[in-house]
Amino acid sequence: MTDATWSTKFFPYFRIRKPVPLSTWADAHRVIGDGAGPEPGRWRTERTPYMRAIMDAVTDPAVREVVMCTGVQLGKTELLLNTICYYTLHEPSPILLVEPSEELARDIGSDRIDTMIKASPELRPLFGFTEDLKIKSGQLNLAMKRFPGGYIKLASAASPTDLKSRPIRVILCDEVDTFPARSDGNAVDMAIARASNFCDRKVLLTSTPGTLANSEIWRRYGHCAQYEYHIPCPHCGAPSAWSWGMVKWDAGADGAGEPQTARMECPACGGVIRDGGPAPYPLLMSGRWELLQGDPSCGRLGFHLPGLYSPWMTLSGMVTEWLSANRARDIDRLRTFIQDRLAEPWDERPPSWRERESERTADRFEAEPDHTALRFLTAGVDVQRDRVEISVWGFGANMESWAVSHTVFVGDPLSAELWLKVREFLLAPVKTRDGREGVIYAACIDSGDGYSTQTVYRFCAPLEKRRIVAVKGVGGDRVPLVSPPTRTAFHSPLYRLGVDRLKQVIYDRLNIGVIGPGYIHIPRELSDEFWAQLTAESPETVVEHGKQITRWKQHRPRNEALDCAVYALAAYELFCYPVSRLQKKSGRRG
Repeated sequence: MTDATWSTKFFPYFRIRKPVPLSTWADAHRVIGDGAGPEPGRWRTERTPYMRAIMDAVTDPAVREVVMCTGVQLGKTELLLNTICYYTLHEPSPILLVEPSEELARDIGSDRIDTMIKASPELRPLFGFTEDLKIKSGQLNLAMKRFPGGYIKLASAASPTDLKSRPIRVILCDEVDTFPARSDGNAVDMAIARASNFCDRKVLLTSTPGTLANSEIWRRYGHCAQYEYHIPCPHCGAPSAWSWGMVKWDAGADGAGEPQTARMECPACGGVIRDGGPAPYPLLMSGRWELLQGDPSCGRLGFHLPGLYSPWMTLSGMVTEWLSANRARDIDRLRTFIQDRLAEPWDERPPSWRERESERTADRFEAEPDHTALRFLTAGVDVQRDRVEISVWGFGANMESWAVSHTVFVGDPLSAELWLKVREFLLAPVKTRDGREGVIYAACIDSGDGYSTQTVYRFCAPLEKRRIVAVKGVGGDRVPLVSPPTRTAFHSPLYRLGVDRLKQVIYDRLNIGVIGPGYIHIPRELSDEFWAQLTAESPETVVEHGKQITRWKQHRPRNEALDCAVYALAAYELFCYPVSRLQKKSGRRG
């Protein structure tokens, strides 16, 4: 073999390459293929300035683990592809990319990685492509893509074998909060264990956060040196990390928010930082990552990046999503907004004061609640074997609500005498604290005990015009708040309620600490037993058949006040909310 052959074939692979900042390297070598992103062509880090420090942390020899807790549409996938490209060309190494499912791993392999390889003149020959993009031999394997010095292994977090046995230097885990639960251990820990033999290992974890109790990305971010992106105010120069609390908008004549007036205001001087369009490029360029807490010398860096920084999403569009989810009282859409747009975990915990009776204060438990803003009265009726319990609740604008009273009628629910008392109570006027005399506009009566079901149907049949209806609770966090009614044998409507979601709505509102939209007013006169019952349950995440599901666990024998609150809220959703919508529309036309 001639010296020239040794020079061209052997020494390029023998040469030790020094690490290069990933942002610098990607600007020189990375190519985005057509159809693989909104802006094909040469990669430009300056297009997303906040990505520079994150990318450079990946190739920093002093950093072993990078955690990116992010919203959507911020360049997270491109960060993964840049990392793959770097450790294929500049520091050839075994690479493991873990996706939540086999389907997602297959899709990113064919749609993103293969497209990246074909678009890059430097990558093509490493994977056997000729200049005309024809493969010399075989096919570009979907699960294992080999190149000189390493390979790209695409794995599913659900696979029992993909995360075992193979030593890997570079570990990339995408959307870790959607990884399925495994009976043999934590999928992220199993993937990272593949790199334990490498002193220069690299771990990159990315995800939008899930629920607070189970968020893998949020937990690992908390164990890192935590960074936030601070941008100086163009008016006073004070730097701040952008948050949803800084976003403001005006209300129209009907009180509804107007997304077209969306803007971000400086918390220091009140000046307008940006308007309702995408994040301005000059502002993004002026920002820098600031250490929030932790020690960077630990080798684990965490970056929190909400969607407010996206150069593609408009601020007015985010306000539209927020207002729409709140107007529809859609917990799923609100949860998606908090997680995907704000990059914050969804808090499913019960009210923080559930077991803190001694810390009650006049600020939270009101001696004389103000009923001036109360517009509707509803009742929730819970039927037990020896009694009927009724809670009356009041509702105002923007889902502000008041617990008004709780009454117990003792007796056999099969007796006509007991139901006569219930009827008189539901049809009697209710006097509010501001001196008004109102009526219970609607009521929902529990019919699911199996003992008095037919009695409840018979009772509700002649009262349908008074909006007094039978309901049956259905568990599950994906069940609609209220389903369309069916008809009973007595021709009365029967509504099925998503009781788990209604409980979550109530608990979310009980955690609101400022009087206003969604706040629940609690009168001090109601007994301690009532509040113990109202907060007698909490959501818990369990694993069934490899999937995480939420179940509500009861912590004490009595929870009738919570059930009554659920039925009273359902009555509002069924009959009062549509009326308030019509009133708003008629006022707007007027």
